[in-house]
Amino acid sequence: MNVNEASAEKDIELVLVTGAGATREFGRYATMVPTMAEWSDALVEKIGQVSGSYLAATGLAAGLDGPASERRLNQFLRQVPAFTQIGSILKPSLGFQPSDPPMVEPPLSRWHSDTALHLSRITDLIHESLYENFSAESLDLDAAAKAYARLLQDLRLGNADSLVYATTNYDPAGEYAIEQFGGLPDWGAPRQVSDRGSSPLRVDRIIDGLPRYVPVLHLHGRVGWHRSPEDGTLHSAEMAHYRPGLGTPIVMIPDPGHAYNTEPVIQLLWDQFEQALRRARRVFVLGHSLNDRALVNSLRRNVSPPHRLAVGILGREDDAAEIDQSAAATMNVLRDCLPGACMITVRFGPDPVISAQGVRYWIEGIKATSRLPG
Repeated sequence: MNVNEASAEKDIELVLVTGAGATREFGRYATMVPTMAEWSDALVEKIGQVSGSYLAATGLAAGLDGPASERRLNQFLRQVPAFTQIGSILKPSLGFQPSDPPMVEPPLSRWHSDTALHLSRITDLIHESLYENFSAESLDLDAAAKAYARLLQDLRLGNADSLVYATTNYDPAGEYAIEQFGGLPDWGAPRQVSDRGSSPLRVDRIIDGLPRYVPVLHLHGRVGWHRSPEDGTLHSAEMAHYRPGLGTPIVMIPDPGHAYNTEPVIQLLWDQFEQALRRARRVFVLGHSLNDRALVNSLRRNVSPPHRLAVGILGREDDAAEIDQSAAATMNVLRDCLPGACMITVRFGPDPVISAQGVRYWIEGIKATSRLPG
């Protein structure tokens, strides 16, 4: 199949992929939304105030960088359900090794039960912090909406052009912005009349709603998503604070080497994400460090030809057209893992600045090898 034949099958004008940098500057009351390292420090403080033993169990410590805190938090969150499921083997385990005096089942079972309760309390603290830092109430959504509207205009997305919004963020900034500039966002739940109660969550076939709806794919889950403890059904609730009684939150902590097929909801979203990438005329990545192997692999496998992909690289504060030195690691990933992709400098915030020359070069390069209308 030649390039022009492949281009004719592209029916999504833009897939916008966002990471933490896309909401970084939109904290409420002019605060910054925390990075992973900063959230880790907030967890250390919150959990440590309750119990030093609780903090030790998580493996977290003050001053960890993002990747290290992600690995430790993921390890703890994987160990908790594994520990709670070992109750049935406690009694047989008494015969594994002789002891004097011999161990007996009741104390061991009580220890297991008590420990499971403490581990549950630690996970509740983690989820409470998740809401405190990433729920709608923690963001200046109106400022974010204005910035997104400006960005899409600068990316030359017209009102009639189809858009898919995919994000590794937990917050609702993207869908709020889409709604504010006249779109109909679909993140898998019906619109809420109020913030009380919850709505059924269905994330299958979200992209089938194109072009009437704007699919919103939360690739790491979303604040407010949860699985019922009674029957495992999925629900979405717009809440300012975590409520344990609603069930287990559906979020996945970032992990550079993590696979997302362990959570069916997340896997459904990734499947649709990859389908959208294959159908996209253009893919733009904003505010992402590319420190996510699954994301980079998806982009490499599914965006073809590769020059349809552009990655926003942080520009300097004093000159947004020049690359900020903190973007060196992202540049390395772009060079080594996504050859052929375009690089566009950008500073995204309440007054976003994106390289007009970079956008023009990107779009003209696509037009030169495709049937995109002029």
